Amino acid sequence: MKTSDPSFSVHVVNNSENIIQKYGNSTAVILNTSLQNYKVSYLTEIIPNPETDLSFHFGFPTDGVKIQNTFFENPIDLPYYEYNGVIYNYTRQFFKTVEPIQIKLDYWYLTATGPVSMKIGGQFVPNYNYTTAASATTGLIMNNDNDMFQ
Repeated sequence: MKTSDPSFSVHVVNNSENIIQKYGNSTAVILNTSLQNYKVSYLTEIIPNPETDLSFHFGFPTDGVKIQNTFFENPIDLPYYEYNGVIYNYTRQFFKTVEPIQIKLDYWYLTATGPVSMKIGGQFVPNYNYTTAASATTGLIMNNDNDMFQ
């Protein structure tokens, strides 16, 4: 679904489609309206960019209000702790390889600070036996118990 703002888009998950965010500080809302397949969004062919912060969030985006609703991000800032539990530094870890991501939410959104692309579909894929594509990789499989999001 197109909007007049090129940095904002809405995607209804029906068939497989490409999501391409070309602009910095962009937002894409994902609506999973399928009554079948457990209302799952299945993302593949995720092409990360080391200069782009990519985050997935549950709920709908807000205008200027920061809330803690992030459930995936690449790169990720890993904290270093002192002996007393106080954070004294962070290391930024970027993953060149992102495995397929399965998200069981009726709606969610992604934010990106630069270009990113991926393919999204509405199929459920059981990932019981899966071999990762690289030794340093990231991904996400959200199980069927999503009580925390209701």
